[in-house]
Amino acid sequence: MALSQSIQKDEILPSIHCSTFTNTDIIAYCSDPPSTALNAIPLGRYGNSVIPLSDQEVVKYGPGVYIEEYMNLQRAYQLLDQSIVRVPQPYRFFQNGDFGYIVMEYMKGTVIGEITDDSHIEKVGKALEHLSSFRNPKPGPLGGGVSRGLLWSEGTTTEYSLYGSAEKLEHWFNRRIKHNNLSLSFQECDFVLCHLDIAPRNIVWLHGDSLCLVDWASAGYYPRIFEWCLLDIFRGRDGPFQDLVKKTLEPLTEWESANRQLIEKAWANSIRYHFPPTPPCA
Repeated sequence: MALSQSIQKDEILPSIHCSTFTNTDIIAYCSDPPSTALNAIPLGRYGNSVIPLSDQEVVKYGPGVYIEEYMNLQRAYQLLDQSIVRVPQPYRFFQNGDFGYIVMEYMKGTVIGEITDDSHIEKVGKALEHLSSFRNPKPGPLGGGVSRGLLWSEGTTTEYSLYGSAEKLEHWFNRRIKHNNLSLSFQECDFVLCHLDIAPRNIVWLHGDSLCLVDWASAGYYPRIFEWCLLDIFRGRDGPFQDLVKKTLEPLTEWESANRQLIEKAWANSIRYHFPPTPPCA
């Protein structure tokens, strides 16, 4: 039975597993979803959409949905302790033209617009501490591919993949520092699991007040300071949230304190200036 035939207009789907539906069914459903589906998930609109397929699954789709996010979700779901931080189970990724589609577990809960409660902030801090306990010898998205998200100027390092190369990561940042006497080296860094988009809109509070992190598009193994810098860069956007979360994190090391401003300077310059693709020499 086609997905469009399983639902009457303005009704949420019944309890049907996504394996019942083909990619074509899902594409057709997303092209004209019922209004109740559009309003069912209280997430902000940032170019992509998330709507229920049933009472068990949702689909995230749009021009900014990529295979790297699906692979990040897969790896995070396998690694993380679900008693500390929940992650939606990913079921399927497919591409149709410029649109990507991720079918994943429906995490029913509440999104709090401004998080200030001490117990909630403490849980966010513990989740970040848990993430940073996972390390990898080389940087990049959890499943490989192109680094994407808020840290990388226009949302992606499409000029070349940074995956597996500290040298490429250094090259990307040092080009954007734009100072002859200043540069970054990541050779002595630990690359830890980072989410890189910690914000109230990406936290679903589930039954029992457990925490679920969504939107894993930016995640990867990077220096821990990257998580801190993103909180710095978007400080005040969600009230005191960013400052409160930073207080729960371990103090910065000497290297992190010395290089924090350079990382944020590179980010700012990547917004202000255009950098033609010039990958480092192999």
